[in-house]
Amino acid sequence: MMQNRFLFDLNKCTGCGTCQIACSIENELELNTDWRQIYTFNENHHPDLPVLHLSLACNHCGDAPCMKYCPALAYSRDETTGAVLIDQEQCIGCKYCSWVCPYDAPKFSKTNGVMGKCTFCNHRLSVGLEPACVALCPTGALQLGDTGPEFEPGHIPGFPETDIQPSINFIPLRSARPRFSISSQNSLNDLSTAFLQISTNSKSKVNLKSEWSLLVFSLIATTLSAFVTASLMSLVTINPAIFLLLGITGMGISTLHLGKKFRAHKALRNWRRSWLSREIIFYTDFLLLSGIYLLLSPDNQILGWAAAVFGFISLFCMDKVYSVIPQIKPQGFHSAQVFLTGFYFTGIIAGNPILFGIMGSIKLLLYLRGAIILRKKIYPRRLILSFFRIFLGFVIPLFMFYFGFENALWLSILSAATGEVIDRGEFYEGLEIISPKIKIETDYRNQLQSTAVV
Repeated sequence: MMQNRFLFDLNKCTGCGTCQIACSIENELELNTDWRQIYTFNENHHPDLPVLHLSLACNHCGDAPCMKYCPALAYSRDETTGAVLIDQEQCIGCKYCSWVCPYDAPKFSKTNGVMGKCTFCNHRLSVGLEPACVALCPTGALQLGDTGPEFEPGHIPGFPETDIQPSINFIPLRSARPRFSISSQNSLNDLSTAFLQISTNSKSKVNLKSEWSLLVFSLIATTLSAFVTASLMSLVTINPAIFLLLGITGMGISTLHLGKKFRAHKALRNWRRSWLSREIIFYTDFLLLSGIYLLLSPDNQILGWAAAVFGFISLFCMDKVYSVIPQIKPQGFHSAQVFLTGFYFTGIIAGNPILFGIMGSIKLLLYLRGAIILRKKIYPRRLILSFFRIFLGFVIPLFMFYFGFENALWLSILSAATGEVIDRGEFYEGLEIISPKIKIETDYRNQLQSTAVV
């Protein structure tokens, strides 16, 4: 297979946007949707840092994560040109491909409810023409090359460095570039400090507002898994009708973030590689086994434990969905992980002091580490949320556990669940997913800080 690739000369790009316009016209994109974007490093023109522009679209990576993790298998590669393409008839609009792409290439169309991205102008490549962005670049900054690594780009400000083999080479900036002179080091320090204060922070593409339905679904799945497990460990009884109604409702709520809700079944297709597909498969099996266990064979312990195992496997898959997303600061173990929460809830529901104590302690320590030790800023809103998260999620369940009153179980579950909502919400808001814009801001701030001598 011949793999075409872009060749980008940082010395020639003026940031004029012609390539972006050419792409939009050639592919007849809807208003405010751009498959190619221009990113500027040092927009504020700090005199001791270079100003450069990056013209980036899909890099048609050799190990493309969009194709690897798409649950609907909507992505494929043209073996002739090497272009990574998306079949919009198969896309379910889950946006997961945009999460795992460090170059922010896939774009969601609100009009069509599916993802779209740069096709490498595959229709032009197949007849021997260059992509529109390359053909119309007025300075020759953007060119088309082959797979040969003719240039070693090194570190390019704003370009995420990954191991997914992006099909783009760079001609880096010339080392001898004009710089403005600063009269004194103190002036440079003052200027760098001022620029740091006005530099902005981009919002992550995953946040609580956009993913609230997934939060609700994960909370329902965690609670139901805990109830099934607790019923096998204690005398807790489960109303089958309410259980199944909640389980099916949770599944329905989880589809609300999809652009094509009636294509949700296609998310089962990539079970070999996608944790999202595995999550759905194991959760569906969990509901089926739980329904059979509760309705037809409530005395069958083997069937009950099989349902519990499938439930916790589905929780494990939910956590793994986020583990493959490229993050600036990988969070590792987090107190909001639903696999841990499932055991914590089980300890509460089953009245098991060992499970309750161990899992509660682990989750509390993880939360304190994330909320205090690893946080550079503890501002009032964060302190208030942390207080309620700890009080509702741990203190009240502990009090109810050892000094229980009437309806203590349901009060404990409600209080713990509220604490988990806060924790899960902070988890979403804390995700720092790598993208060119965020990488530019990060590199810019790092270089500004390096110019100031303490």
